[in-house]
Amino acid sequence: MAKCGRWALGAVAQATGAPVVVDVGANVGHWSAAAVEMNGPRKVFALEPSQSTFAKLSNKMASLPQVSIHNIGLSETSQKMDLVYSESNPEKSSVEASSAMELNT
Repeated sequence: MAKCGRWALGAVAQATGAPVVVDVGANVGHWSAAAVEMNGPRKVFALEPSQSTFAKLSNKMASLPQVSIHNIGLSETSQKMDLVYSESNPEKSSVEASSAMELNT
């Protein structure tokens, strides 16, 4: 994680004293791991909808008992959505309410 990202996460954790962090779209868990390293939250919920990325997240978080991982997405609406997944650049994956061009979960 970039130095400025760690600073921002640390500043928010310190300012709020939040005991829980929810990492929506956790990808492979960089933010989740950084939150734990900063001794901020007592619990981190990492949500990742892509099955293949979730497998990587699961491996990375295996040694961090404070992190609870979930193979789900989070949205303001309750509906089934397609995941547009990029093998070459998983960080750019997104969801669309319409049909996906490249569906690979």
